[in-house]
Amino acid sequence: MTYWITQRADKNSRNDFFKNIDDLDFIAINYDNFSDMRNNKPYRDVVYEMLLNPVLPHDTVIVVYPMNVPNLNFISEFIDYLKNKCQARIVAMCIDFSYDSNIIDIENDFNLIQLGKFDLILVENKALGMQLLSDSIQVPIMDLYLSNVEDDNKELKEVLLKRGIVNMFHYLELGFEENLIKVVEDKDKVK
Repeated sequence: MTYWITQRADKNSRNDFFKNIDDLDFIAINYDNFSDMRNNKPYRDVVYEMLLNPVLPHDTVIVVYPMNVPNLNFISEFIDYLKNKCQARIVAMCIDFSYDSNIIDIENDFNLIQLGKFDLILVENKALGMQLLSDSIQVPIMDLYLSNVEDDNKELKEVLLKRGIVNMFHYLELGFEENLIKVVEDKDKVK
């Protein structure tokens, strides 16, 4: 079994933070803003095949979400390809992700629909996890506690990220659920 993580191929990517987790033996899936993808499904299919062909059934792929590409078709099809064609376990790592459920159509929101496709969601803080649960996301969610740390304390954030990844392994490989944010029966208590 292999562990993968998505990252932008460009040097200015917001997930440069993850370059320091090499000791966890992840293989990077480098994607970028491929040209002419909007109305070119055959080209996108070639890109998915090229990027994701090495991913085998039951491999684990962490998708840093949102993916930060301008093409929504690419994001949706990328996730579907991993789930259906590769038959991989996919984990959303929600970094710099937020939304206001008071101003979006929860049932038809693109991001919430995509997050519902994952096997596990890792969030920066418990508040986001609880908000996702209250908005009917039916996927296990785990808090990484990253937003509880000052931005300039990169060492502590790295330690918390590594601990979160280890907890993710425990959940995916062994079924340990003690680190999951539990579903609240009375959704009014969440808000």
